[in-house]
Amino acid sequence: MTETVMKLSKHYNAEEIETVVQRIIDTKLIAEGPAQVSSTRLSPFLLDADLSNLGRKVFWS
Repeated sequence: MTETVMKLSKHYNAEEIETVVQRIIDTKLIAEGPAQVSSTRLSPFLLDADLSNLGRKVFWS
């Protein structure tokens, strides 16, 4: 869905679209093995932020 919207907007080149798509894929939780797998040197920052709210009481608010 994101990829389609980005392409239709004509504001993003193929590399930018692929970067966003890959970051979204990086946030996928894996049942067995490591919870998430980073694909680039920047991925760990996104992965940390993606799960940072799970242990907080406000998560359920």
